[in-house]
Amino acid sequence: PFESFDVPPVPDLGFTGFSHRPQSGGSTTIQQVGPRTPIYDVRRYQSNQRNHSSLPAIPDTGPPKGARFGTDGESWKRVHLILRPGDAREAKAELRYRTEEGTTGVDTGSVRFSTSGCQSLKFSIPASRRIDLSFEGRPFIDGLAVETGGGISFSSIVMRGLHQAWLLGIPEEQFACGYRAYDPDLVIFQFGINESQTMHYAVQGFSPEIYERQLRDLYGRIQRAVPGASILILGPWERLLKQNGMYQTYEAHARVREIQKRVANDMGLAYFDGFIYLEGTEGLRRAVRRGLIQGDYTHTSYPGGHYMADGLYNRIMEDFAVWKESRR
Repeated sequence: PFESFDVPPVPDLGFTGFSHRPQSGGSTTIQQVGPRTPIYDVRRYQSNQRNHSSLPAIPDTGPPKGARFGTDGESWKRVHLILRPGDAREAKAELRYRTEEGTTGVDTGSVRFSTSGCQSLKFSIPASRRIDLSFEGRPFIDGLAVETGGGISFSSIVMRGLHQAWLLGIPEEQFACGYRAYDPDLVIFQFGINESQTMHYAVQGFSPEIYERQLRDLYGRIQRAVPGASILILGPWERLLKQNGMYQTYEAHARVREIQKRVANDMGLAYFDGFIYLEGTEGLRRAVRRGLIQGDYTHTSYPGGHYMADGLYNRIMEDFAVWKESRR
């Protein structure tokens, strides 16, 4: 059903498109800052790039300036839970934490649900490397965010899916409640490649008109829930579809880009054109030869993911600098 254009409401879904429930009343979830796994593909690419200057440079993946724990990430100082009622009208949470020095502590909190809507539960803790959370009442856990207490916090609050429209299967009240509780400043969506293939084959009657309606419905929900949040669409780069034994362009992919840009313009959303950034069809072919895009002419490699992320980040920061200058 998640590839269909007609997604029925799924009652248990939280605002991210997913939700967890404790298996039993005494279940515990453990979160800790783990060692970052070296991305050997990136290191190998960097080594290769030094000998082939025509390849795009991938910035160093080492720790940021002033990082106390290298690439493993800074310690957590805030914990934010977004809960919905489970077995009871009240949910209790016990938070145990282990600090940087190895000492432990405990904090507790509870929320009472007056309706089926969500509630936030927030904790402030000493700088910690591990937290253990247990619950009474088996609530639905729609979100668990851990933050350092400063700087930029990046969280994956949208689950991956075949189509962006499957997020419309989240009951709108739960969708809006979760977004209001999380209160993001910026939401970035990257979809479109799967939609273009479904449109190409007209699966279940999927059409450009249906796709555009889906986008307007979804972004309208977010704007109503959190009118202060910005929305950015990361538009798809070129994608080649294997047809008659050869990788070829297809018209539906261009239609998806056209629709996304029109919706972004009409609704006041930001749009980063991945097609232009990767330099179109020939740019995609070069990216495959260079190791930035995999041999399926669709998915990025690890170095390619860094390349696209750097391009998006740099553009955001450039525009932010222009905005700051304009306010002086």
